[in-house]
Amino acid sequence: MEETIKTFVENNEVLKKYKEYPKEELKLVRTHIALDLRSTYTNKDNVEIIKLPQICSNEPYNCIEHFLALRYGIDENLVSVNDNLENIKKYKVCKFCNCKQCFRKTYNILIEEIDKYNNSNNKIKIKYIDVINYLLNEKPNKMKTIDDKEMFKNLDLIDLIYIYTILEAELVNINLVIENYITGEYLDITKKKINEYYINILLDFYKSKKDTTTIKVDLSQIDNIFKEKDRLKKIYSLTIYYQYLMKYQNIDILARLREMLNKENEIDGIQVRTHYFIYRYFKKVEELPYSQKTKEKIYKMLNYFLNYRYKNQTPYIPINLLIYSNDKNGVETITKIIGEFMWYFCYLSNEMKYYDESINNVVLDKFTINRLFYDNNNKSKKGVILIHNFENLLYVDSNLQTLILNILVDEIEKNNKNVCTIIYGERNIIKKILDKHPKLSEKLLNLELEIDDLDINQIYELTINKLEKKMNVSNEVKESIYNYIKATYKQSSSRNMEYVEKLYNTIVLNMNNKFSIKSKRTLKLIDIPEAYNIKDLPEIMKDMNSLVGLKEIKEQINDLVALLKFNKKANLNIKDFNLHMCFLGNPGTGKTTVARIITDIFYNLGYISKNKLTEVTAKDLIAEYLGQTSGKTYNVIKSALGGVLFIDEAYALTLGSKHGAQFGLESIATLIKLMEDYKDNLIIIFAGYKDEMEEFLELNPGLISRIGYKINFTDYTIDELIQIFTNLLKANKLEITEDALKRIKDVISESSKFKSFGNGRFIHNIFQKVLIEHARNITGELNDKDLYVIKEQDINYEKLIMENNNKKIGF
Repeated sequence: MEETIKTFVENNEVLKKYKEYPKEELKLVRTHIALDLRSTYTNKDNVEIIKLPQICSNEPYNCIEHFLALRYGIDENLVSVNDNLENIKKYKVCKFCNCKQCFRKTYNILIEEIDKYNNSNNKIKIKYIDVINYLLNEKPNKMKTIDDKEMFKNLDLIDLIYIYTILEAELVNINLVIENYITGEYLDITKKKINEYYINILLDFYKSKKDTTTIKVDLSQIDNIFKEKDRLKKIYSLTIYYQYLMKYQNIDILARLREMLNKENEIDGIQVRTHYFIYRYFKKVEELPYSQKTKEKIYKMLNYFLNYRYKNQTPYIPINLLIYSNDKNGVETITKIIGEFMWYFCYLSNEMKYYDESINNVVLDKFTINRLFYDNNNKSKKGVILIHNFENLLYVDSNLQTLILNILVDEIEKNNKNVCTIIYGERNIIKKILDKHPKLSEKLLNLELEIDDLDINQIYELTINKLEKKMNVSNEVKESIYNYIKATYKQSSSRNMEYVEKLYNTIVLNMNNKFSIKSKRTLKLIDIPEAYNIKDLPEIMKDMNSLVGLKEIKEQINDLVALLKFNKKANLNIKDFNLHMCFLGNPGTGKTTVARIITDIFYNLGYISKNKLTEVTAKDLIAEYLGQTSGKTYNVIKSALGGVLFIDEAYALTLGSKHGAQFGLESIATLIKLMEDYKDNLIIIFAGYKDEMEEFLELNPGLISRIGYKINFTDYTIDELIQIFTNLLKANKLEITEDALKRIKDVISESSKFKSFGNGRFIHNIFQKVLIEHARNITGELNDKDLYVIKEQDINYEKLIMENNNKKIGF
């Protein structure tokens, strides 16, 4: 065989040149061959795609886990780099790599040449490993094989798999043996620093044993090593021990481990590959950021699938799942883990797929409900169906809701052996829906899982861990991130992993908003988004009291603040407080401005969880088709939860055609119900013209009983409007002559006679017009004083009256 390999290499011009290649690169190839880290598949274009483990990435992953995942064919797409041979042959060494030639190119060219030889008419087939050993000029020592299972009896299978991988990759080295003591060194490739590449770490180790850790093993205390609680320390100590047996006693440990750990081999009746799959997926569950109670429920499900697969007496029970959480990312992660487990252990069909469906599509068109369980060819789906936005069913027309749920019950029952249906959302809302359909809630959706909300510290830890996989993060930046999370997490509509993902994306986008080829992967303070810095209560009240006019309104709000502060001290029952409001007044009288200040007040005192004012009009609540308005109204409410919802022109809900008014009444009924459901999580302010709003409230007694404060916004007086105008001038460092101010007063007095007069909005409008006129009038060389002084010629009386009173301002 040696002569055959020698002849083959020496006669092959491609392979012969590799004899001169750096030994460390060939050793890296040998590691990949020995661990069987190359797999292939044919794509839809009939092109063979080659998979190799990801060792040219700067993410701080566990390289051994990557090797094992590819070796055993699990999560291959997560750990591999894929390409076809022709492309690989064109690869050049990137600037981060220490190889003479791209490692993937070297590896695959060697494999290709050996395959050509073996696929020809040659009777003697040669092994990849033997060719690499020849190129390295290394001859394996003759060793005695063993059949002694006792040597491994105190190790679990995963420990053995790790030990085998480390031995096969030659990541340990014995330096000294004195009496009963072995001194060795090992390369840890379970973790690394950012901006390092495993390919360089391995090359440096194979070349000069860099970055190693020294370890000492007492041969007289081997039994104690098996009991070591630190798993990695135990594994590396035993690997040194087994290396000693191979080197000094010529016992072929590797041959025995190869035989035992072949992925198709069975241990305790289960394939080694399957043992590793179970370990990997149970580890994924353990790494979830949720409570142990949540994880235990997932473990129980996975164990049922194992029993179903391996214990013949285990009956088939259809699994459909309710997950109580609004954490979309977390739900999808759990769904993926459960779905993969179902598929692998034959609980679901080999043809299974993942389907994401929104109940909103069904609500919008009830005739498409079958899309939940049937594909475009009307064939039954096979796999896992995750239904989003299920809680929106609570606010659709009751007849449509019943129809949808009845069909859902029928389809789940018919497809129970092909499909696992997963529904998620807020517990109390889903419960209200399912309580009306006991067959669905008690029989078909037979498992429940509650995902607990993460606290600020957990969110911070997850965010930092995610960032540190890609970049360097200083302690100063970490502190800034923590402060941002502390200020924003409770206000955010995103929860748990979804919040982490959004914050991560924002930071990465900030970090990369300028291009520089030389920039380092280091996070800076400027990359962290700024949190909204809420003012303290004295500042808020100062802003409130500095507003022009609004004397009675200021008194009402000051009284309200005093009551709210008293309630906090006296610890009265907040449920007895009705904080919904109605603002009555003409446009431009300060309703929106006051609403923003009230939002600040409520947030500062802890009556809302988010400093958020959501502004809508009636048209944002009403849908185009019958039965859809409730859902549209609910979606608006959902977006405003935790803050204040400001509904301007609310009276428009009951205006319009008979059909339009019917839609408005549907929206009002939904609003009344939601005001009760979310009375501790939302404050609504209804706003509009005084007379129209009074009539609107009289027609809706359900609303009147829920509105705790009615605030009248009277029109500004002429003097107050002049004050608003002069405040605008002062804020922009402008002055005005007495003649110009008198002319402005005339414009305001005349305009206020029109029905469409816009109060404060009118003042802002004419201020802009005056600035435009002033800019036109400035010609020639002027001193700074002229530049900042508004004069009589800048007040075009006729034009301001015509432009501002021929149309309704603010509509």
